[in-house]
Amino acid sequence: MIISDIHDHLLNLEKALRFGLNEKIQQIIFCGDLVSPFTLRKISEILPSSTFFRGVFGNNEGDKLTIMKFIKENILLKEQPLFTKIGDLNSVIIHGSGSVEETEKIALSLAKSLNFDLIFFGHTHLPKLILLSKDTLQLNVTDLLKEFKEKNTTKLEFQIDLSESVLILNPGELCGWLTGYTSYAILRVDGKRGSITYYGYPMT
Repeated sequence: MIISDIHDHLLNLEKALRFGLNEKIQQIIFCGDLVSPFTLRKISEILPSSTFFRGVFGNNEGDKLTIMKFIKENILLKEQPLFTKIGDLNSVIIHGSGSVEETEKIALSLAKSLNFDLIFFGHTHLPKLILLSKDTLQLNVTDLLKEFKEKNTTKLEFQIDLSESVLILNPGELCGWLTGYTSYAILRVDGKRGSITYYGYPMT
């Protein structure tokens, strides 16, 4: 499960985590902006020890020393970037910085290095799925917020082949305050093939 930009919205956080646990996720990838220590405390309370949480700080965490007091054995949180493995897939987690364009440029630069199969980023609050062809370096960009609205749906599914493409993924904002949608994604992979499912819910 991939989440980002919680911004202390504990209700949306708890709903998303409990949904993920019901879907039997094994780990959570977090792309930054918890904001307050009590948000990580909530995460540590909800997650069982068998579910791993890996993530990076964003640009809005104020009291990092207190946040780190809620670190447990199944929780890893550090400054960006965080290089990690998902199965045999090379992955990197970042938050981002500056404008939407600057953050996406950073993510695309990491993808074009072809050192990674998966790039996860946040900061922009915009759910987006980008596939970079490893052969041609052409981009296939899907604006998920537009898709949710036009199709009037809360669920979007995509098949992926990571032997051919690099996946660049922004789950959007969990808080929902900027776009009016709370969103997150669930990635399932078997070797180099898999699926990504985005969930997006209008704020009420």
